[in-house]
Amino acid sequence: MENVMADVMAGTEALVTLESVREAARQLVGEGRRPTTRAVRDVLGGGSHTDILRCLRELRGERVDAAAALDEPTQTRRPDTDDVAADFDADPAVQALMTQLADLMKGKLSAVVHAERDIARTKLDTVKAVEKERADRAEKAAADKVQRITEEAEAAVAEAQANEAEIAAALDEADTRAAAAEGELEALRPQFAAAKSLANELKILVSKQEREIESLRQRAETAEAAREAARSDANAARSDAEFLRQSQTSAQQDHAAEVGRLRRELDDIRAQRDAERARNDKLQEERLAAERVAAEARAELKSFTAENGRLQTEVNRLRTERDGERDGRVAAEKAAERAVTEAEALRSSSTEPAPKSAIRPAHRRVHTKRPTEDTQERAPMQEAPGG
Repeated sequence: MENVMADVMAGTEALVTLESVREAARQLVGEGRRPTTRAVRDVLGGGSHTDILRCLRELRGERVDAAAALDEPTQTRRPDTDDVAADFDADPAVQALMTQLADLMKGKLSAVVHAERDIARTKLDTVKAVEKERADRAEKAAADKVQRITEEAEAAVAEAQANEAEIAAALDEADTRAAAAEGELEALRPQFAAAKSLANELKILVSKQEREIESLRQRAETAEAAREAARSDANAARSDAEFLRQSQTSAQQDHAAEVGRLRRELDDIRAQRDAERARNDKLQEERLAAERVAAEARAELKSFTAENGRLQTEVNRLRTERDGERDGRVAAEKAAERAVTEAEALRSSSTEPAPKSAIRPAHRRVHTKRPTEDTQERAPMQEAPGG
C-alpha cells in the first residue's frame, strides 16, 4: 500500500513543472480566467498546491523583471523663475514695445516704467515662489502618503501570499490524508467481506445445530411413545429414555457453548467494524475542516485584493489632486504676466495722447505674444507629468 501511495505522489509531482504551469496559466488567461493555484491545478489534473504556488511566483517574478527592463528612467524638469524673467526681457516683442514707449514718452516716463516693471517682476517672483513652495509641500505630502499606502499594500500582499502558501500546504496535507484513508478503506474491505462470510457460515452452522436438536427432540418423543406402547419392557424403555435424556443434555450444552463462542466472535467482528466506521468518520471530519479553513483563507485573500484596489484608487486620486495644483500654479503665472501687461498698458494710457497708429501695433503685438508665452510656460510643465 505504501508503494502504491509513493507511486501516486511521484506521478502527481511530475505534473507540476514551470513549463506546465506556464502553459496552464496562458490557457486560463486566454479563457478570461485568473491563473490561481486551484485553477491551474484543475487544468493540470492534479499536483501539489505548494509546487504550483512556487511556480506561479516564479512566473510573476519573470513578468516584474521584464517590466522593469522596459521601464526607462525619466528626468523631471521645473521652470526656473530667473529663466522665465530672462526670456521675458529678451523677447523681441517686449523690446519693441519698450522702444516705442520710450520714443513716445521721450524719456520722461522711462524711470517710472522701469520701476513698475521691477515691481511687477517682484510680484511675479513672489507669486511664483509662494506657488512653488505650496506645490512642493503638496507634492511632498502626496509622495509621503503614496509611499505609506504603497508600503501598506505591499505588506498586505505579502501577508496574503503567506496565507496562500499555508492554504496550499494544508490542502496538500488534506489530499494526502484523504488518499491514505481511501487506501486503508480499500484494504479493510476484504476483511469486512471475510467477516461477513464468516457470519453467514456461523448462521448456517447454528441452523444446522437447531435442526439436529429438533431431530433429537423427535427421537425423544418417539422413545417416549415406544415406552408407553411397550409397558411390558418398561425397564428397558426407562433405560433408553435416560440415555436419550443424557445425550440430549450433553448436546444442548455443547450447542450452547458453540453458540456462545460464535456470538462472542460475531461481537468482536462488529466492534472492529464500528471502530473502522468511527475512524472513517473522523477522517471525513478532518477533511471537511480543512476545506472550511481553505474557504475562509480564500475569502480573506479576496478581502485583501479589494483593499489593495481601494488603495490604488486613493493613489490615483492624490495624483489627480497634484496635477490640479500644478494647473493652478500655471494659471497664477499667467495671471501675473497679464498683470504686467496691463500695468504697462495702463502707464501708456495715462501719459500724453499718442497717435492710434503708433499704439495699436504695440497692443496687437502683446496680444499675439501671449499665446506664445503660454505655450513656452506650459511646455516645461508638460515634460514632467509625474513631477
